[in-house]
Amino acid sequence: MHKFESFTHPSKKILPVLALLLLASCGGGGGGETPELTPDCTACGAASNTVYSGSGVGIWTYKNTQSSAVSLPVSISGLSGKDVTIVYTNQGDTAVDMPSIALAPAIQMPRISNNTLNNQYIGDPAPASIIAQREAFARSFKGKVAPAKLMQGQMYAAPATAWVVGDTRSITTYSDETTTISLKKTVTTQDGTSVNIWIDDNEFGAGKVSMSTLDTFASKFASGDNSIYTQVTTLLGKPWGAHGYPTTLIPANQSINIAFYNGKGGGWGGFFYACDESTGCSGSNQWLSFYINTENIYDSNSWLDLSVSYHMSFLAHEFTHMVHQYQRAILLGKPFADWLNELAAMSMEDLLATKMSAIDISMIRDQNFSYWLNAGNFNCQQDVWLGLDIIDGCDSYAVNGALGAFLNRQYGVAYYKALFASSETDPMKILDGAIKSAGGTGYQDALRRWGGSIALLPTATTPAGHGYPARTDGAYSLVGFNGPDFKSIRKMPTTVPASLAPHAHFPVVRSNISGTFTENLTVPAGTSVTVVIQ
Repeated sequence: MHKFESFTHPSKKILPVLALLLLASCGGGGGGETPELTPDCTACGAASNTVYSGSGVGIWTYKNTQSSAVSLPVSISGLSGKDVTIVYTNQGDTAVDMPSIALAPAIQMPRISNNTLNNQYIGDPAPASIIAQREAFARSFKGKVAPAKLMQGQMYAAPATAWVVGDTRSITTYSDETTTISLKKTVTTQDGTSVNIWIDDNEFGAGKVSMSTLDTFASKFASGDNSIYTQVTTLLGKPWGAHGYPTTLIPANQSINIAFYNGKGGGWGGFFYACDESTGCSGSNQWLSFYINTENIYDSNSWLDLSVSYHMSFLAHEFTHMVHQYQRAILLGKPFADWLNELAAMSMEDLLATKMSAIDISMIRDQNFSYWLNAGNFNCQQDVWLGLDIIDGCDSYAVNGALGAFLNRQYGVAYYKALFASSETDPMKILDGAIKSAGGTGYQDALRRWGGSIALLPTATTPAGHGYPARTDGAYSLVGFNGPDFKSIRKMPTTVPASLAPHAHFPVVRSNISGTFTENLTVPAGTSVTVVIQ
């Protein structure tokens, strides 16, 4: 499924590529030593434990490894009108009491509404039932492993059902309604897989979804080296093939079906329904497919290029879910947890953003990352999936989309491929192992450094190992997320929470500091503090 918020990005610049150096974190607490911050960057503004060089970005850190809270005296000299951002990150698996800390007066940015982009987009993702059913179906294969020979690459075979342009069929929608769709176009991928483009005829034609628009979707999804199909399958493997469940799953030889229909105000952008691959699952359409909501495509022709570009991202997202279902759930019996499944799908959108659109559009930057900064609450447990709910500003799509983009830029394509190749079943072990396999020190360090991005780090001068620098990784070009461009939308917390959730952050800012910055911070057990001066 794809959650669909509505945001514009304040800058349309693509910044130069920065080389990345992955640095081990410094600092720590314990052993009876006096707690102190230590630099978390080299060749940066952190000249020493207690001195800022006077320019650039300086980053310091401290992690409390003791079993109780400690008092951390902070004293950093050399400032001249600089901002100091303090970010608490709970690196433990249980909530901790949040200490009292002053919130400096600050101008609070207004919350971005879903009516941005001239009311182009409205609403929420697909219903919770789709997530629940898809994940339940995936989990039904947990612990079951298909014969090893089935895990090898499969040659394309003619689909069990050969659909012909002009064919119609009825499908059951996510809301258990029946909709009739017509086949408008069939294309073939480079490996010979057939891709069928279907649409409800009521949504097709003048003022709605044109044949030209469907041609664009078909081409971007299926045609050429840079197509969504080729890029996703090159990284992760095929979406379907031989399996060890002949009586419960559809046959191995399948075409891919992309069906467009009107969600009637449901507000979802796209969804993948794994039960469609079952011969006995309730509501199964018994084919290999995913679905795109038409109502947001033709909402206004004046924004058609923008709308189509965003919907390309939906295709990549849902197709990644489809590949995950086959490669991880069915062949390995090791499906991702909900949060990791969605993080992986949004990370694929991020990897393919520059390939899918000729204009500077990035769903993850312009929506997920922007919403994460704008929600006004960073005290959100990253690895607990809230589905459709947005609780106290915590939106799991925004949180995991922002984290996924950070991990892509820090650890690259090798890290991303390692997620799907992992032999682990525990989702945190999968993520931690993938980060380490790409040269990182693991999830804990990545979580803390990601939290430091709340300080709005600039791509041009941020120290290696931090922020969202542009990155070129083989055939993949990732645009930088330049922190200062988002200053007008970042909303800081207005109250101190009673507790800090596991794997969550809490930031405060001290503005326009000159001379020596001093503050005594109480750091809960298992919690780190990151201090950013710029």
